[in-house]
Amino acid sequence: MSENKKDSDAVKEQKKITILDNKYSTEDIERYGSVRFSIEQIALVLEVDIKKLQKEFEKKGDFYKAYQKGYLVTELKIREKVIKLADDGSTPAMNLFYEKIAKDEFSDI
Repeated sequence: MSENKKDSDAVKEQKKITILDNKYSTEDIERYGSVRFSIEQIALVLEVDIKKLQKEFEKKGDFYKAYQKGYLVTELKIREKVIKLADDGSTPAMNLFYEKIAKDEFSDI
């Protein structure tokens, strides 16, 4: 199979979610969550009404889940990096780690 065919098939297989009667790539929504875009910023990018998008987010459906997945994957990477740097002796990373513990951001479930 040629590379172009593989790329074409990968694009076709991207999961789409419906937001306000339009289909969007789940991957795009996850990416917006990963960079911590606000609902207002996402609405501007998608060219949809901000209030309607906020209501869609509050439904905790596919849009919410895709956004949260992106957000949490990045949060995991950040936390892992902070812990690694702290383990390696970085004083700023240690301080950040202890601040997050104090705020209960690294707590157990």
